[in-house]
Amino acid sequence: ESSVSQRVKQWLDPVGKGNAEEGASKGALVVPCRPEPVELKTMSATDFGAYLECPYHWYLSRHLRLSSVEDRARELDAALFGTLAHEVLEQFGVDESVRDSVDEREINASLQQCLKKTAASRFGRRPRPMVRIQIERLGRRLSAFAAVQARHAGEGWRIRHVEWSPEDGGLPFQVDDQPVLIRGKIDR
Repeated sequence: ESSVSQRVKQWLDPVGKGNAEEGASKGALVVPCRPEPVELKTMSATDFGAYLECPYHWYLSRHLRLSSVEDRARELDAALFGTLAHEVLEQFGVDESVRDSVDEREINASLQQCLKKTAASRFGRRPRPMVRIQIERLGRRLSAFAAVQARHAGEGWRIRHVEWSPEDGGLPFQVDDQPVLIRGKIDR
């Protein structure tokens, strides 16, 4: 056997030779098994989607709160990119001086200013090159949004809430024959 395969076996095997806690304390990779079903009272719409995609991954990430370690922080992952976009759109949506504007240029200028301010507060004035490119791409998406928003405002649509959650706690839904409340936020 090669030394690589021996190391892989050593990394994975200690759990089989003892209990899981012993293997974990020795630095072994412990793959959690799914226990009996988890009793839920509420579940967010995002969690429900994650559960439908892969119940085991949902269990690891949502119930055990395990996560991957990101060691390539040279660019924004999808979640951080989305969070940045949501923050900018939320700032726009609460700004009563511009949120009902029908002027695409005014909306775009406001969005770009919010993006510049938010990105600078999160990543500094000189973010890494890939982050700068991603911020620029988000800026282009926000420009496209500005055109659609101006058209909607011109048709009479108004932003009344941003990042709004229903007060009743959620929508009842059956999961594995058990009632679960699906919670979520409406962006705007």
